[in-house]
Amino acid sequence: MSENKIKLWTIQHNIVINKLKQEGVYYVKKRFIKEKYKESAHIFLKAYNYFVSKMKNKINKPEKAEYPIWLTTDPERLELHPDHKVIELEVNKDKVVIFDEKKWNYILNLSYIPIDEKDAQRFKEKLKKYNLNDDSEAYLSPHYPLLKSEIKKSWDRLFDNSIRLSENNKAAIWQIRLEWINNIKDIKE
Repeated sequence: MSENKIKLWTIQHNIVINKLKQEGVYYVKKRFIKEKYKESAHIFLKAYNYFVSKMKNKINKPEKAEYPIWLTTDPERLELHPDHKVIELEVNKDKVVIFDEKKWNYILNLSYIPIDEKDAQRFKEKLKKYNLNDDSEAYLSPHYPLLKSEIKKSWDRLFDNSIRLSENNKAAIWQIRLEWINNIKDIKE
């Protein structure tokens, strides 16, 4: 592998594999997210829309791509599902965004990303003053625009590598191209 490439892994449904084999490329569409998450899709789309707005400033977004494809830098971190396959890819680094997995989970939960433990405690105390138990309550409510703004502004820390909440990395790309695939493995139950 050359030094300008990175090895990544993703779990994809057999439908995606078939599309890749037929068309040579796969993009995520908004309708796929709505179909997958159903009544919770609007929550995921808040986080995904934020990510898209930032990622397209880091990596050119192909016209057909609507949302990123999620990957991992460590195949041991994959969540295995029936009717899915493990895809191992080798991708040019300039096509990939890598970020702290735990920070991304904070965004998925519509939560504040702290700078450190002291900052986390400060924000938790702030929520208590408003009788809120959870960051997402502040984010989803129309009654706390300043808290929501502070939460959303903290999300920019996702791409700040000097702030680490975990050692685990996630990655995102706009597309999977057939020529990037090294291997496709069935999931063993």
